[in-house]
Amino acid sequence: MFADPRLVAIGGATATINFWRTTWSALLVLYAVRDLGMSPAAVGVTYALGSVGGLLGAQLASPFDRALGPVRTIALTLSVSCAFALLLPLAVPGIAAFLLLSVSQIGMEAANVSFGITTVSFRQVIVPDRLIGRVSSVMKFASWGVAPTLGALVGGLLGTLLPLRAAVAIGVVGGLSTGLWFALPWLAHQSWIHAVADEVPERAAENGVLPPES
Repeated sequence: MFADPRLVAIGGATATINFWRTTWSALLVLYAVRDLGMSPAAVGVTYALGSVGGLLGAQLASPFDRALGPVRTIALTLSVSCAFALLLPLAVPGIAAFLLLSVSQIGMEAANVSFGITTVSFRQVIVPDRLIGRVSSVMKFASWGVAPTLGALVGGLLGTLLPLRAAVAIGVVGGLSTGLWFALPWLAHQSWIHAVADEVPERAAENGVLPPES
């Protein structure tokens, strides 16, 4: 995994976004209820609407992948997720809070699901079968084990020391650092994806990881 800069960048980006996302998500319910004056039921509805966004993201993953290629789709979906998260600290009490949080949840979940589908499909294409289990376990441990745990701890600390809005804003802005992983040189060169599709056309077709359509 560490010998392939594509996997390093994707794994690092996933761990980074999960770390920062957990810092603010650990505080989101308190922020919505205490600072924005939302009822528990209204907060629950915003989360439910986020699930609708997830369904939308699942439908859009393949078209974006085919149009842009997996690398740019991964970068795009992470960027979209961060952009919608920026709405959270901008919310003000009243109906605007409900609307902003709902739009934010829908947009983030759509982008997150598309990101997940694309990264897993991409990994299955470029990683040899004998190594998929090991690579996946390392990525899961770092991105979904260590990073969220540390993020929740940092979020709790920020929420204790700072006003909730400020703590949420720090987590949201911190998530923008995810884009630094895609400043790596390999992003500009996608000729490798054509070779992957030629080598394993059946697996590439099954996973939707194909060269961008000309």
